[in-house]
Amino acid sequence: MASNSESPAPAAGATCPTWEQDICYKFIVTDVTFLIPLADFLHAPPASETIRLESMPNQNLDAVRELAPDLRATEPRSPHDTLAGHEFAARALDKCRASLVGWNGDYEFNCPLDQRFFRSTRIDANAFRDFVATGASDEEVSEWIEERSKARSHSYARYR
Repeated sequence: MASNSESPAPAAGATCPTWEQDICYKFIVTDVTFLIPLADFLHAPPASETIRLESMPNQNLDAVRELAPDLRATEPRSPHDTLAGHEFAARALDKCRASLVGWNGDYEFNCPLDQRFFRSTRIDANAFRDFVATGASDEEVSEWIEERSKARSHSYARYR
């Protein structure tokens, strides 16, 4: 018998809007529950509208491919794993790398959870994506975040 603490998957043929289906899928299927204010989802533009699609001048997709997890077969790092002292940053990095090489599966870079990290640090998601596209390692991305972040390390424990 299934545990009552597990949330059921969205019903097949659900009539909610596409953006809501994405939220339902990502936050119900996960083993971690986040209590994020609904306003963050209602006012967040879809990730596809917030990322520039033109070619990035300094991209090194071969290096990115070596570092990117294949999110079609595995999950990104936990939202609780930190990078440069920030929760959600390592997960955003995994999703960014995977999306650059087309291995993101059902995961979207710059989703509302990623946007919470970008807002708290005042880092632009497109600038982050451009830097990650150079093939930067985790250590280089961590240093880049530390140099550009307008906020100190931040834990999102209050949203768990």
